[in-house]
Amino acid sequence: MKFIPLVLFLMALSAQAFAKANSSGYPVPEGEVVYDVANFAEGVDSSWNPSIGPYAPRFWTTGGPVYNYVPGNTGRIMAMTTPSAAACNYWDVFGERDGITGYTGYADMDYQLFIPTSDKLFPWEKWSANYQDWRGYSKLRIQWSARNSDPRKRVLLEVFVHTQADGGKWLQISPLLNKTQIGMHTDTFSLSGLTPVQLSAISSIKFRTPNNFIAPGKGKKSGWQRTFLYDIKLIGSCSSAPPAIIGDQQVTSHFLGTVLHRRYGSYSASGFYDTDAGKSGMFKIWFGGGIPEKPAGDNVWFVQTPSLDSAYLEKTDLKSVRCTVTPINLWVQQYKGVDQTWGDPSVVRLRSSRTPHASEYVMYVSAVADGTNWNQIYRLTSKNGINWTIDPQSPVVKAKNGGVAGYGSGSPSVLILDGRWWMYYYSQSEPEGPGVYLRRSTDGVAWGDAFKTSDNVSSAVDVKYIDALKEFVAVSDVEAKGGGVYTLVSQDGVRWSGGAPPYLSEDANAYLCHNPGFIGTDRGHGFPDMYVTYGASQEPFGPTEYYTRELEYSSWHIGRGK
Repeated sequence: MKFIPLVLFLMALSAQAFAKANSSGYPVPEGEVVYDVANFAEGVDSSWNPSIGPYAPRFWTTGGPVYNYVPGNTGRIMAMTTPSAAACNYWDVFGERDGITGYTGYADMDYQLFIPTSDKLFPWEKWSANYQDWRGYSKLRIQWSARNSDPRKRVLLEVFVHTQADGGKWLQISPLLNKTQIGMHTDTFSLSGLTPVQLSAISSIKFRTPNNFIAPGKGKKSGWQRTFLYDIKLIGSCSSAPPAIIGDQQVTSHFLGTVLHRRYGSYSASGFYDTDAGKSGMFKIWFGGGIPEKPAGDNVWFVQTPSLDSAYLEKTDLKSVRCTVTPINLWVQQYKGVDQTWGDPSVVRLRSSRTPHASEYVMYVSAVADGTNWNQIYRLTSKNGINWTIDPQSPVVKAKNGGVAGYGSGSPSVLILDGRWWMYYYSQSEPEGPGVYLRRSTDGVAWGDAFKTSDNVSSAVDVKYIDALKEFVAVSDVEAKGGGVYTLVSQDGVRWSGGAPPYLSEDANAYLCHNPGFIGTDRGHGFPDMYVTYGASQEPFGPTEYYTRELEYSSWHIGRGK
């Protein structure tokens, strides 16, 4: 069935049938802050594609362990990413070639947490190396396991961190971990022994394997310990921002950490809470993310989870799925047959009252059309939220040129209200100049004339309509060092109150936080209590910055006198 007749059928349904979805909201607990340093879900964290540019923000500095003795064999870092097993990176440490059991040598694996300045392409990227700032976090937690060639032996591990502060030094944060070979181990280490200055510039984590229990020998006769590392997380206390008065509403927020870590970057998310997905519901999130085939590439990815509670994320590593699109020959800048020019997704879902569980997802994205070098807005449809078809095959919001800085029109945010579709988008090519514009539609395909919203809305926005308040709310950002995500409120969706600052409670250690989005309903509506996601970057904008972006989130609460 073609989509246009389906839309006409759906639009004939009563507003009450549409309002059925996601009317009850979802809980927004505020526990500890959990920051995902690494989860190894995308294979070996090696330096990324050196033939183009090693832009991986975190990676193993060597292909295998570095010994302080001569080992009886050699090995390299490997990965396990099969669906039936927990994703991990693992390595083998061999016994001394000519030694005796009990010789206290060791082998190290160093995990680097920054992009060297030599790998950066532009002067504004070389302001400093993007060392990790761990101030505000009190604990480092790892999940690991190990096996020894002798099943009777125990397995050993030590953990160190390197700070560039105080002249640069290695600091041991763990005791000697002496474990059995059974099961996965979860160990948490206090960071209280590091000063705030030392925590402000963490550059590497070292995993040391003492060889006390590894039998010596040559070649296949050498004993070994195989260590599996599943994830690395920082744990801290929940931080909050002072209450902000926006129009006639009060907004409060708390920073909660990362939604997920990807080695190619993640940002610009759109999502909703799906109450059809079971008794407990399901958060469904689409986001823009980098790709392995090309530096600063842009594709849409999908992740879903039954909970965004930090207590749940502390124990779970979310795995994202790369969305597909057909036909790809409409969009340019392909690399090795992979399109890398669509992002900034905004997703709604259409359902029939006769078959409430039969749904069609509709996504609007920024994409670079064939023959141009600037963004235009396309519409896609999907039955499962992962495999998408461009429909129609021409932009639904066209841009004749790139405008003042070559951007065009993009970053759409779509909602459905009282039988009409509302699309907000950022444009540099509209006649009235750069800003946020609004168009309306009766079917989501043909859109009316554009008109500019308030001048205090100058960057891309994500907009939701909160039925309980009968008001529109939006989040936007200031894309500069010291900027952040802020709230706007409107009664008509055109004239907005608010601006920057004040900002939400977000990652204070990030260089900037940008491209925010609410997690609301499948029709683009919202609740007085929601999560806000955003991309948190460790660097200024530029090719290497794409790979430092983390999809992070905060709680967000609005109400009169709340």
